[in-house]
Amino acid sequence: MTKYKASFKLDSDYMFVSETFFWSILTDIFSVVMLGLLFWFNYTFINGNNILDLLIVILFVMKVTGYIKNNVRSFESKDDLINYLNNK
Repeated sequence: MTKYKASFKLDSDYMFVSETFFWSILTDIFSVVMLGLLFWFNYTFINGNNILDLLIVILFVMKVTGYIKNNVRSFESKDDLINYLNNK
């Protein structure tokens, strides 16, 4: 099975997450399935409200495109992160 590790300090503002290609694909599949479940829930229990569908799509696109910003920097490797922290 694929290893997924996260190492962080509680007294720091930084967290390093290392994930494999396979794990990244699984998380993307999970995101798309959750989006589908939101549409199914809307159709089944809220009688397919089109405005809610539009809101879900807009929020999903905003998150995917990075319009909703979070304070997360991504680095290609652990060494890049160490260099960034040393130069800061």
